[in-house]
Amino acid sequence: MTPVQQEKDPFFEDGKPPISVTEAENLGAYRSMEERKDSVLFKFDKPGVEITGHIAAILRTKIEGRPGVDIFLSLNGRTNQFVKIHATRQLLEKVRTTDLGRLVRIIYKGENTEIKTAGNAMRIFQVLVDTKSDPREDLVMDTSLIEMFEE
Repeated sequence: MTPVQQEKDPFFEDGKPPISVTEAENLGAYRSMEERKDSVLFKFDKPGVEITGHIAAILRTKIEGRPGVDIFLSLNGRTNQFVKIHATRQLLEKVRTTDLGRLVRIIYKGENTEIKTAGNAMRIFQVLVDTKSDPREDLVMDTSLIEMFEE
């Protein structure tokens, strides 16, 4: 799987505007705006794959018609694009709602074939949470309106 990469700033690359100075002057107030993009689904496809970001939301949803939970992460401390992870039972036991805004690293360790949930081998994760720093509340998504559509 290809790692998720943050897109470069469309207004400045290497300190130089990629558009003409006249166009840049016309943009004026729009310089501080950023495009909000769709969330990207991140999948742990092999042991050793990991992702690091701030927990932005934990949202009830439907995955293939069944109840599920998505964990949204903000990468690089930005709010213009989030990565979502379909949470497993084990992830939900380790990631808590009190961790919203905190930096987390999730590492996929592999499967335990001796333990089955819904007929599938249990996926094992190591979860590291920065509990010493203050949570980044500016990165937390308000999911109250989104959840309304799931009911």
